[in-house]
Amino acid sequence: MGKIVIVGATHSGKSCYFYGMMRKLMTGIHGFSICTEPKDYGDIRRAIKRLNDVSLPLEQRFPAPNSERRTYKLKLQYNLAVLEEFDWEDYPGEFVETKVDEFIRLLDGADSLLLCVDGEGIQGDPED
Repeated sequence: MGKIVIVGATHSGKSCYFYGMMRKLMTGIHGFSICTEPKDYGDIRRAIKRLNDVSLPLEQRFPAPNSERRTYKLKLQYNLAVLEEFDWEDYPGEFVETKVDEFIRLLDGADSLLLCVDGEGIQGDPED
């Protein structure tokens, strides 16, 4: 079993990336799909629907920042045959700065590491 960790501070888009990925891959693309555990399906599905509901104001569409670490157990499938099982680690963004030791342990054993950067933090001087 593999482990994927997405790294980013609070409001960098980690959860939105996850829900966007799940939106596409739960329905499947060219035979590839992702399946989640039944206990997580409802929460993920509701978050996807809320994120896609353009009738809501932006602050209601985006998920609230996480307050605790959560592990999703996922299965990558091709034509419904399981290719790989992996964990997706979701955690509060402030772990990067406030709980460094716990964050380093989170990275231990990760097979993939995705970096999510809030564009506001790198846009520079508006006059540039």
